[in-house]
Amino acid sequence: MPDYKKMYLTLFRATEQAINTLIEAQRACEELYISEPETELQVVPLPDRTKEENKQLAEEVRLHKKVQTFLRSRVRRNVCF
Repeated sequence: MPDYKKMYLTLFRATEQAINTLIEAQRACEELYISEPETELQVVPLPDRTKEENKQLAEEVRLHKKVQTFLRSRVRRNVCF
């Protein structure tokens, strides 16, 4: 008869190791991300867009910057979603 306890513990340990490896990789990537200088986004108006469309695009860029700043602050504090 198979030793189910041994099988369970073997699988449990391997799963825990895999999760820890993923967490370490995520933290390393977060450190790489926050150590890079902030990217400056700039809206370049195109002739085929109206002034209103350019204003809307500029607003989207401002919103993106706010979200990026928020996410960076969460990463710095190691807050998970």
